[in-house]
Amino acid sequence: MQRRHFLYAGAGLLASTLAGCGGGSEALLRVRPDVLQLSNAERERYVQTLHAMKRRPSAYDPAVNAYDYFVQLHGRAFPSAQDPTHYNAHMSASFLPWHREFLLRFERELQRVSGDAQMALPYWDWQQQGSWRAIFTDDFLGGNGDAGDRFIVKSGMFREGLWPMGAYFDETPDEFADSEGDGIADINPAPLSRRGLTRRFSFEGLDADSMQVIDDYMAREPRSRLLAYADYDAAPYMESMLTPLEHLENRQSWIEQSMRKYLELALHNPVHAMIGGQMATGTSPNDPVFFLHHANVDRLWALWQDAHAGASYPSSAEDAHVGSGASLDLLSGDVRIDSVLDLAAHSGVRYAAG
Repeated sequence: MQRRHFLYAGAGLLASTLAGCGGGSEALLRVRPDVLQLSNAERERYVQTLHAMKRRPSAYDPAVNAYDYFVQLHGRAFPSAQDPTHYNAHMSASFLPWHREFLLRFERELQRVSGDAQMALPYWDWQQQGSWRAIFTDDFLGGNGDAGDRFIVKSGMFREGLWPMGAYFDETPDEFADSEGDGIADINPAPLSRRGLTRRFSFEGLDADSMQVIDDYMAREPRSRLLAYADYDAAPYMESMLTPLEHLENRQSWIEQSMRKYLELALHNPVHAMIGGQMATGTSPNDPVFFLHHANVDRLWALWQDAHAGASYPSSAEDAHVGSGASLDLLSGDVRIDSVLDLAAHSGVRYAAG
């Protein structure tokens, strides 16, 4: 499951309208909060619910626990030589709809396991300077991995011994640059350990002492740049089917073409890479920060939708695989992309102002 060649991407019936909050009264919507706004009790409850998910069978597949189901689902959503059919979760127009449905399913499991039907997934606004300081703490998600012990996380509520890795595990760390575009990293690190969660804070393959690298990077990528894009996406709609070399040669021009490409390639991917470890693999949901990260990605899409209410998602006539009438291919149920585009109607949520 090679993410390496796209992690760093830059240091009319079916042409559905992309309405961000068009489906219902805001008073009836659950609010996904900024994680910085959670009280200590709310943070603790969220952490305890994640741990409880590791002990409860999944509502989608009782053979696996409620948390690891999502690790497995995400890991299987990458095209590979063994299974090339899963192409719409990443590097395609359907990247944002796929993850919106993924987040809703995860949130429903949070609610079921916690017993709280109003529990909402928090988001981490990594464009807010210094926000990482409240995330990677001893009383929450823990810090960087131990460089002297295979970058295993030794602090926080998901440290070694508290947060076991599941059977579906990607041991290939992909946070390192691929300057040749051949799918082979410039650095060939050792496989990731299964003993526990791993993180390796870095920027473009160079180790970092802290997540200050996110502040430095995001200072050059203000939200206004994302909101300035007029188009949701532009061809090619499925970069996932192209070679690493084609990515290397075209990624900067892709970023300049559309909101989706910019959000996925220039904002989303570098966060995965800078945190590193499991976050830089196909099984990135092994790190609970994944869900805070992707909730923010979804929030940014919703903000763009609100600012561009007349913009269209690619139709099935434009691309049969990832156009608006295609299935999201989530391995459990058949969800069409056009049913996911309206955040309020699909997920019943809105995002707290950040």
